[in-house]
Amino acid sequence: MIDTFIMEIQSFLRTNFREHEGDELIEKDLSFEKKKKAVSIMRVNHCGEVCAQGLYRAQILFAKSSKFKATLKEMANEELEHLIITKRRLNELEGKQSKLNPLFYISSFILGSIFAVKSDQLSRGFLKETEKQVQLHLKKFILKAKEIDPKTEEILSKMLLDEIKHEETASLSDYEELTNLSKKLMAKLSQAMVYTTSKF
Repeated sequence: MIDTFIMEIQSFLRTNFREHEGDELIEKDLSFEKKKKAVSIMRVNHCGEVCAQGLYRAQILFAKSSKFKATLKEMANEELEHLIITKRRLNELEGKQSKLNPLFYISSFILGSIFAVKSDQLSRGFLKETEKQVQLHLKKFILKAKEIDPKTEEILSKMLLDEIKHEETASLSDYEELTNLSKKLMAKLSQAMVYTTSKF
């Protein structure tokens, strides 16, 4: 139990406060206004990846099946790559990550725990719905980025392919469909995240 607690604290710190390594260049091809809009887009999507880490860590912690746990760990690692590349793009754009990231990580961990602790079937249903909503979210931001910043558009488009794969993986095994109320609540929380992190 102590080891598990330490691991989760390490994951929280790594996700929210670690400066990921990489050769960050300063973006020089965009105007001030376009760069400002690109920063807002990337800050929101970086926070989305922070949320993903919280969700996956919770689901890994409470997964009953060792096979499902291994699948979740693989997905979490892919989402960690998304976290790194969105942070790197923020650095290139000379932007800052959202100050609300730690709050959203904790909220996501709690939300993921609520579904995962009940059963793997419900956890897979939650994963499936999460990835479905993330895809809709990414498609909107890809369209916005297309008019502003081709590099940001390319990054988000590659992330979208992984999210599609994650939804398909969740659908391959037995899963419990979430209630309409749960889906609506998830959508509202996502909207709150987008609105607040685009500004702070």
